[in-house]
Amino acid sequence: MKFKSHPLVSLISALALVWSVGCKSAGDSESKSTNDGSTGKGIVCKDKPASIPNLPSYLKPGVTCAQLVEKFPNTERPESSDDKKIICPFLRLLKRTGLSDKEIEANLKTEAGKGAVAPVTLAHLKAVTDEIGCEGSACVAVAQSVAKNQNTFTPPQVDIGKLFAAPPRSTYNDTSKDRASHDCGYTFQFGDETVNEQVRITTMKRFKELADKNSGKITVEDLVTVKKEACRRDYKIYKTKGINPFNKVDDAKQTLVPDSRDETEVALIFAYLGGVDNGYISYESLDNFFHAKLAPTKTSFLLDFPLLGLGTEAHKKFW
Repeated sequence: MKFKSHPLVSLISALALVWSVGCKSAGDSESKSTNDGSTGKGIVCKDKPASIPNLPSYLKPGVTCAQLVEKFPNTERPESSDDKKIICPFLRLLKRTGLSDKEIEANLKTEAGKGAVAPVTLAHLKAVTDEIGCEGSACVAVAQSVAKNQNTFTPPQVDIGKLFAAPPRSTYNDTSKDRASHDCGYTFQFGDETVNEQVRITTMKRFKELADKNSGKITVEDLVTVKKEACRRDYKIYKTKGINPFNKVDDAKQTLVPDSRDETEVALIFAYLGGVDNGYISYESLDNFFHAKLAPTKTSFLLDFPLLGLGTEAHKKFW
């Protein structure tokens, strides 16, 4: 895969539901995390430089897996739960680091926090996302999109435990209007408001089938394929549920229609888990990612708009 330039993609509104993160980066090192039983073994990082030649020089170096493991070993510990109310893997991982615990606790005690699950301010997100390898300005742009679809609080606040309500499904009647929420989930199905464990298991079985055909590698085309399959799955559920879809409906093809939110989710996953660096991502890293754990292989670059642009360029021909 050769990249000559990156397009300026309209990512700010589309990124709303897909903050996501895992772990492989610069330096040929391996580091094993501490662990007290969640998987029976710690994360073994597989940090190495990018292997795709001629990557753009404007890409910035990012945090390594080894650095993340050293800083956040609690992400592997069973008492640090995989909070399924937080439907986005990146935000679940962020919560597991403990970086937002005090922020959430304080916000729940405010007037704006009434009825919330895990409220955080945009200012807080800007302060902490750099620590897990996401450029603050990019992540705050994401948060702004979610926040404006949830509430009008001052200071701006987003409930990361209610991403399904950005906006509430019951009020969303026009799929041409701006929103953050989407259907066709990898770890949830139509109408779900939390991670659906059976959907996650089924999704990972499908990715295992695809990886086994390609020496354990998952391509960006595989990510698109499974996303399209999720849209066809959700169409069938939509026809029986009688509730509003977030994605457009194609009755002729019997599917919900992937849109910019789905496309950006694919770009984000592929870019963060080393797809731009290597041309593929590993099954192990994707499995960890969907379980809100640090992944052994992540990008060696900072997760910012230029990197996401390259992720988008990689998948655009497969839709």
